[in-house]
Amino acid sequence: MTEVPLELYRERYPELKTLDAYYGAPDVEPIVGDAFNGVPPEGNVIANNVCFGDWLDITWHAKRELFDIRDNCVAKSMDEIGGPETGFRLPEDFPAWDKGFQPIPFEKIGLQPDADRRRLEQNAFPVETAQGHRWLGMFIK
Repeated sequence: MTEVPLELYRERYPELKTLDAYYGAPDVEPIVGDAFNGVPPEGNVIANNVCFGDWLDITWHAKRELFDIRDNCVAKSMDEIGGPETGFRLPEDFPAWDKGFQPIPFEKIGLQPDADRRRLEQNAFPVETAQGHRWLGMFIK
């Protein structure tokens, strides 16, 4: 960092000077060790998540009021959401559906057999788990 032309960056990006309060200005001792409290996460948005339990853990000198937290659907327990045995499928009455939630298309993730993947078709074999999830296994030669 000592080789970085600070004047150039501080002139071109004046908002960088706001970091002086947290790291120390270039002409003073840097703020380090126990005196360093980090840079507050001001302006971060936590929105439109599907979560369960104690999902929000704000730590390391941050405060809840520094975040924009909104429109999250939080279940009290994993039982309300559904686990691996259901493919993490949300119940029909879960509030996320009313907000436009779209399920993750697990069946479209990963390699897909098509005209461009003839070798995949030759070496692949279908697998179905006890829970009914389907995927392609592959022999590597």
